[in-house]
Amino acid sequence: MINHLGQLDHLLQKHLDETETILATFKAYTQAFETLDPHRVEPFFHQPAVLITSAKVSLMSNSEEIKRVFWILFADLTLKDFKCSKIDAIRAKQVSENQAIVSGVATRYDRSNQVLDRFGLNYTLRKADRNWKIVVAVLHDYW
Repeated sequence: MINHLGQLDHLLQKHLDETETILATFKAYTQAFETLDPHRVEPFFHQPAVLITSAKVSLMSNSEEIKRVFWILFADLTLKDFKCSKIDAIRAKQVSENQAIVSGVATRYDRSNQVLDRFGLNYTLRKADRNWKIVVAVLHDYW
């Protein structure tokens, strides 16, 4: 009987585990980010959401605030001639039925393929209305 319960638990966990979907959502977010268009990034965020960097904390309560934060960020990246980001050591862990954590290391490049910056990232996502949304994004120094 215990063996059958273990198998049932394993099948249930496999069914509930949405790690691949979470990673696909995060990849789609990074692709939207690279367009430098706040309208393309905004749908990936839960409302409210928080963006935390070593310089600042941005509370984004609604769609307009999300777009405003990203307009500012994207204007800065445009001035730096941003081309793309590469995410390394990406990991996703579903911690509950509707919560997950994605972490990794991001390297941003300019159009001449020079490194603009490198930082660690930790995103907390929440499943709402059958979609995984970013609730908290923490970008931190990478050591």
